[in-house]
Amino acid sequence: MSLSHLVRAVVCTVMACRAVSVGAVFSADPPLVVRDVNVGFVARGMSNDRASFRSTLPAVVLSQRPAPPKPSDAQPQPLGVITFEGAPSEDLDVLLEYDNSTRVMARWPHTEMRSTRTLWQKLKLVTSQSPPSTAFPASSWLNPLREANRLTIEFDRRTEKFLLYDMTLKSPTSLELESTDTGYKARNLGGTVIHDFTIYRPTGNGKYRAAYAKEVPGIGKEQSPPPKADPAAAAKPPQQGVVAQAFEGLAVAIAGQPAQPGTKAPANGQPAPSPPNTPQHDIPWSGEEKTIDELVAEWKPLLTAQGLGDAEIAHVQSILKERAFDKDSARVVYRLDPGAVDKLAPLEVSPQPERINRVWLMIYDGADPEIKTRIAKLIAQLGDPAYSKRMEAKAELMKLGPTAVPQLSVEKSNKDPEIAFRVDEILEELQNPSDQNANPQIGVEVNLN
Repeated sequence: MSLSHLVRAVVCTVMACRAVSVGAVFSADPPLVVRDVNVGFVARGMSNDRASFRSTLPAVVLSQRPAPPKPSDAQPQPLGVITFEGAPSEDLDVLLEYDNSTRVMARWPHTEMRSTRTLWQKLKLVTSQSPPSTAFPASSWLNPLREANRLTIEFDRRTEKFLLYDMTLKSPTSLELESTDTGYKARNLGGTVIHDFTIYRPTGNGKYRAAYAKEVPGIGKEQSPPPKADPAAAAKPPQQGVVAQAFEGLAVAIAGQPAQPGTKAPANGQPAPSPPNTPQHDIPWSGEEKTIDELVAEWKPLLTAQGLGDAEIAHVQSILKERAFDKDSARVVYRLDPGAVDKLAPLEVSPQPERINRVWLMIYDGADPEIKTRIAKLIAQLGDPAYSKRMEAKAELMKLGPTAVPQLSVEKSNKDPEIAFRVDEILEELQNPSDQNANPQIGVEVNLN
């Protein structure tokens, strides 16, 4: 072979190898992305407390919440789901941890659970579009997740499109609101910044006004006494979150000086008194009144910016539409800082995926300053001479649920025996909801300590 032919052969071989290498890069499977999406309903200092709402999960999921008087499979409830997208995977473990104060109400698929962890072990992720092996009712609000373009989980001879968990846990945030002519002033009594802070206030015509802030910093953790403090250790500014287009142009005006350290946890779910000079944050009205559908739609760019896909966004929006709006009082929705989520409930996936996106939203009830006045009037009405008025007040307090419990608890020793009796009656019904329609199989749940 001549020298020129030899050189040409070598060049062709190198080019062919490069083509194969480049082709391999472009044909590689997309990276595995794990998304953990959770919505909590906060009342009395707890997220998703058992008394806050009833289960609307399919009976096969074995929820420990009481069931509603009538089946309501189509009504979303706050909970968390984990989905998988990208490259298939073999022998995957998913570990969700929490502290001893957390109580797991439901998990799906059923798996090992101990007092401080839930472990889904030896999962296989495949691209199969076969329907899940366990049927849900046709009206179940979870069916859209089962139809989403996500990897199928093969687990113990079963298939599913998501992992589901419903748990009660202590809320990491406590809020105070004060009404103003331009919106609200808010105090975040928690130790970390919260993002995408939104207040929905009813206008009485089926619509709502919304007030927004990109983020509301917390008061910070307890610091060392001045003599022992490190002068070089200055407090770091709160982490800035990624905020979608809907929040562009909105500013958060912070009034006052840095908060004094050391705020203790609320007692009996009641907000602790604000420390001196706790900063207030102006949360301005956004503009005109809007419908629930219009306001829920505004969350799509925000959640997209956090790495969620259409399936997860639609799931979150369905819960917000059902739970974030009250016809009588304002409610707050915000996103927990990812660092706070990781401390609250660490999530480990092994082998490590390319990305784990954790987005936890909280629906905060009971922060509206006007609701406390309304509850006080209803409690006084429990002592009305007219039986119909007393029953009307009781029904309204029952609707308010956990939001009314802190004020009701104070009135257990009311001087009016009728009020004291009715208060005890309401508290008993709120804190121990009837389980007469609950799934009879709940008793098979085993918690291994």
